Amino acid sequence: MNENVGKTFAKYVSLNIIGMISASALVFIDAIFISIALGAYGLTSISLTAPIFSLVFGLGLMLGEGGGSKYAANIAAEKEEKANAFFTISIRTCFIIAVPLVIAGLFFSEQISMLLGAEGHIVPMVAGYTKVFLTFSPVVMLYYALESFVRNDGTPGIAMISSVILYTVNILLDYVFIIHMGLGMLGSGLATVVAAVFALGYLLYHWRKKAHFHFTVVFVAAKKARAIFAVGAPSFVGNVLTGLNILVFNWLFLRHLGNIGVAAFGIVSTLSIVVFAVFSGIAQGMQPMASHYYGKKDRKNLNIVLRYSIATSIAIACLFIAIVFLFTQPIISILNQEQDISLAAQLASLAESGVRIYFTAFFFAGITLVSTYFLAAAGAPKRALALSILQNGGIIPFVFLAAFFGGVNGIWASYPIFEMLLVLITFLLLLQTNKLHKGL
Repeated sequence: MNENVGKTFAKYVSLNIIGMISASALVFIDAIFISIALGAYGLTSISLTAPIFSLVFGLGLMLGEGGGSKYAANIAAEKEEKANAFFTISIRTCFIIAVPLVIAGLFFSEQISMLLGAEGHIVPMVAGYTKVFLTFSPVVMLYYALESFVRNDGTPGIAMISSVILYTVNILLDYVFIIHMGLGMLGSGLATVVAAVFALGYLLYHWRKKAHFHFTVVFVAAKKARAIFAVGAPSFVGNVLTGLNILVFNWLFLRHLGNIGVAAFGIVSTLSIVVFAVFSGIAQGMQPMASHYYGKKDRKNLNIVLRYSIATSIAIACLFIAIVFLFTQPIISILNQEQDISLAAQLASLAESGVRIYFTAFFFAGITLVSTYFLAAAGAPKRALALSILQNGGIIPFVFLAAFFGGVNGIWASYPIFEMLLVLITFLLLLQTNKLHKGL
């Protein structure tokens, strides 16, 4: 890896941000198509199905980030055979854990939809997405796992191109399935899994031609599997708890405002995905560098990577917060395609007031997110897991209290207040880890 840390950081992070922006563009455009086709209740369906995507995405990232990080560290330590064992176990595990998801998609999609909060005419919308997405979840998981290994193999450009393929094809198919064919949420799910097939095909072509990692015979896999889970657990737990957070917010908005409240939260959470995509691009771009320098026991460059990551996340957060405060109404109107004028006005009012409160959290949230990835890659997976659980799970009891005392405004405000408190714990964990690195 190039020892010009700043130049390498800019390359890895920028490429990953481009890839993740493509991901957020997909979610954004998908929401627009659904809003055009199904109105406010389509936005409600998007918010209700978000936990399903978070689960599958989290599983793929866990195996990819966990296995990829161990692969990169062992390559840096010149242990090629051990590195390839981690690749083999990651891909094998991907297929094993997909089995219950496929069964759930085939036979229990309607029950899952009602558990997520769908009621009445919204149930078929949510069930259609759930059925197709869970049934074809192995393809989606395998793509995200393999994409991480390609990035850790020193070819972030290939990983970025695969992301662009995934999201470009997905957007095109969204138009065909949702708008042209009128398949609604079922079309959204179909577009995602078909696009994943195209992107996965591109990665498999690269793997066959140029990748350094390959399958190997692994006789004792349990210890390595635990190591993969330990490093990748923050990504998995983070995504699953994010889905659970959305579920809790959905339930609370349903209780206070009904479906229109969930639709408003759907708009705000869709916009927030754009910000988190950039934060994730910073974190995922930094992770191979942190793994490399930790493997080489290069404490100086390891700390430089951390400083660059935090500074970049703060700058990005300030930019997005400024944009939302300056252009609140036009941004909301892009996603609010409800044809009923009265319903559209109510939805706009709720979303505009909520987004300004909610988005102030990102000044702090970005710091914690990139720090979690850093800790996982730099020999502190338990701290990373604890921080991930706190960031994504600690908000749940907090938002219930805020809703009890502050109603709707309390629900919106719970997130920035919580993240402001959490960033203090983040810096404490980073300081403790820095003391451990003095022994490198």
